Amino acid sequence: MSWFHTREVHFPQDYNGFIHIYTDGACRDNGRDNATAGIGVFIDDDHPENVSKAIPTSRQTNIAAEMLAVLEAVSIVRKYNLCNVIIYTDSEFIVKGVTEWMPDWIRRGWRTSSGHRPQYVNEFKTLDAAMKKWYIRLEYVQGHSGIYGNEMADRLARKAVQ
Repeated sequence: MSWFHTREVHFPQDYNGFIHIYTDGACRDNGRDNATAGIGVFIDDDHPENVSKAIPTSRQTNIAAEMLAVLEAVSIVRKYNLCNVIIYTDSEFIVKGVTEWMPDWIRRGWRTSSGHRPQYVNEFKTLDAAMKKWYIRLEYVQGHSGIYGNEMADRLARKAVQ
């Protein structure tokens, strides 16, 4: 393991030179009017760019929180001009959206096969642009399966909705 240094902030890298960022979203009372959602972004223990915060949007849902957590990780990538980043999420919706559905949406002018705008289209467009500019891979990781980074991101997200 090595470290990538930028602006006096250090990002651990694996042996292939990739920086790993874990993201998660949480929503208390998901689907209800009084729902409260938050995000967690985990880079390393006590890292200054770890994030735990409530989401400032009217979309207080688990999917919105998951998406905003990934976008928060992208903002960290932008802030430090990082390359070779793997962003992990336990949202299959986001990973399938980016890896399977988005190429067809783009080909159809950001429309689904039924002609509708995809859910979270603006967020997917932001992800698409970021993944092209910086080398970012988005990968699915099974939630609540003991993967340390994911467990820590989950803890940060749940802390945000307390």
